Parts: sequence; structure tokens; C-alpha cells
Amino acid sequence: MRLKSGRKLDQALIDKLSSEAERGYDLESAQRVFMREGRPIRGEERGESPRIASRIPRSIYVAAKKRAGSEGLTVSEVVRALLAGYAAGKPSRSVSTRKPRPKLATRAKQRNLV
Repeated sequence: MRLKSGRKLDQALIDKLSSEAERGYDLESAQRVFMREGRPIRGEERGESPRIASRIPRSIYVAAKKRAGSEGLTVSEVVRALLAGYAAGKPSRSVSTRKPRPKLATRAKQRNLV
């Protein structure tokens, strides 16, 4: 087995880590270690990438997938680029200008559910 750094986990390292653990750790100086495997984060040195899910009409997805493929991109790459531009303040004519939906509690009150 190899560590993230590429170092092989051998018996000498196991012994060293075990004796270190038995002496105790200063949890104030501990760093969080992500042990689960997964995809590397995008655009940052460490941490987790949040996952965003959204529903779109199938016709838009098919057209976007086709265009992205013809440009050598994935739909995920296109979505990341679009969100990065939007977050950076680039105007988007295609973003809906409808009024924001009221919060769930407000909608429940409107329906006399609360």
C-alpha cells in the first residue's frame, strides 16, 4: 500500500506511527486528512469540491452534450466555466429574471399549513 505522498507503507513506518500514536497527539495542531478516495478538487489546493445538481430539459442536455463533445469538452467542464463566469460578475442574458420564490416557511403560511 502507498500513501498519498507515494511513500510505501512498510513495517518500519507502521511501527513509527504506532509509537507516535501511543505517545498521544496534540489535537490543537492536528490537520484534517481525507482518507476516502475520490476525484481531485478543481481549482483549489485542498478541500472538497461541492457537488451541484440541477434539472434541465432533456433537449437542452442533448444539445449541450453534442456541442461540448464537438469542442472536445465535457458538459461538466462547460457548466464549471459558465458558473465561474457568472460568479465573476459576467452578465448572463439567459439567467431568469423572475422573482425569487418565497422560502418554504412562507409558502406553507400562504397555504395555511403552519
